[in-house]
Amino acid sequence: LCADIMNEAARWDKNSVPAIQGLVYALLKKHERLMTPIDENDAALLSEKMDLLRELGPTLNYMNSRYTESISIDDILQVAKMSKSNLQRKMIAVTGMAPLKYIHHLRMNYATVLLLHSRNTVTEIASAVGYNISSFNRQFLKNFGITPTEWRKRNQKKDPPNAK
Repeated sequence: LCADIMNEAARWDKNSVPAIQGLVYALLKKHERLMTPIDENDAALLSEKMDLLRELGPTLNYMNSRYTESISIDDILQVAKMSKSNLQRKMIAVTGMAPLKYIHHLRMNYATVLLLHSRNTVTEIASAVGYNISSFNRQFLKNFGITPTEWRKRNQKKDPPNAK
């Protein structure tokens, strides 16, 4: 949810305030549930999730620190020290995404930040987030339904009327 809040803030538009309010509310409700005493069944499920998170910690750290580099599934499996199917199942349980989809997700989020807050060209941004330009355009279109250039135009903040 925190990442969703940050993503919404990064792509700021007229609907961002209610969306962010909703996400913050969801985050607070999640916090409330975590702070509420739980029964044995819930405790077992929570314990299982925590075990998965501990087991995937080094893998997630590796992916989060190297997502702008060329990473293959074999690189990830070497860090994870488990089979591809096992990693896939555990990643989906923890993040909701398969490993390579998670990498694409990280890259696309970083790309939106760069598109909004840098003057780099789309080609430079593609390279900075680990893609060649054609792969970047294809992945961006798949994720957002528009090209990076169009996304930038739609989401860049306008200068205030009195700004020079």
